Amino acid sequence: MNLAFKYTFCSNREMRPNSKAPNTTLITEDKSPLFYVKRFEGRKYAVRFGPHRHRFLELVIIERGIGSQVIEGVKMEAHAGDVFIITPGETHDPDGLDPTTHWIVGFDLSFISHKIQHHDQLYSGLPSEVMLIPFTRPEGPGGHKVKLSEKLLVTWIKRLNEATEEFTNKKMGFGEYSQAILSQMLIDLARLTESRTPIPTHANRAKLGGFFAVLEEKFRKPTNLNILSKSLSLSSAYLTDLVRKETGKTAMEWLQERRINEAKQLLRETQSAIKEISYDVGYRDPGLFIRHFSRQVGHSPAQWRKMQVESR
Repeated sequence: MNLAFKYTFCSNREMRPNSKAPNTTLITEDKSPLFYVKRFEGRKYAVRFGPHRHRFLELVIIERGIGSQVIEGVKMEAHAGDVFIITPGETHDPDGLDPTTHWIVGFDLSFISHKIQHHDQLYSGLPSEVMLIPFTRPEGPGGHKVKLSEKLLVTWIKRLNEATEEFTNKKMGFGEYSQAILSQMLIDLARLTESRTPIPTHANRAKLGGFFAVLEEKFRKPTNLNILSKSLSLSSAYLTDLVRKETGKTAMEWLQERRINEAKQLLRETQSAIKEISYDVGYRDPGLFIRHFSRQVGHSPAQWRKMQVESR
């Protein structure tokens, strides 16, 4: 079955070709929308095995069977009805899903917004309940997984089969049809996580979306609140209040968390010196990086790296 997609593999960052957990990128061969859906019975015909990451969003839906998946080092059981929400940059290992029948859905944010390109319009075009799903983990690793009811799972399987048929036969309007199917699924997820996922008001979606886009663009460079706010043409005070109100965290807390998560990946997957990694994730002062890392993780970067090596 040809879904008009191929996976290309690259390192976490172009400067690190020896990364142990490569990123995968969706690339269309015929300018089809950036969307991928496929059903797997076990992992025999999987595109990618072992730990890896994506530059796109991915949903893993368990149709039947019992297995497991490792996300950011946390092993999670997988049962029928479980939906794993994999965000860009998260390392996960799906090989434990071999005893299951499961679906993989991969998509770029631009697929949801269709022809809208600018990030202000992009996030405004998303269903309001969905926008923060790729960014929030308020309950830790448990936030990666959502449970569908038996009835909703049946509905999802029907939708996934419809999306597969649309992309296989490329009927008129297949992109828009599949877009609508995915939007319904994402809204279902948002409703299931509504109690723990902050939902931005309509007026703030574009500004908040712009913040996350700028954050992803700039976190590897020396960055502060003034730089982030100026990039969005907002005052520092306004940006601080907006992000705290809508997400429960400040802009600087998001910046620090993004940097520390990236540092953990580099510590786990490369032999780079702590000092070099601190520079790679935007810190001018390696000592400040070590203090931030130790406070957030509970161990120094060197201790944490040693623990990862010993656990393999």
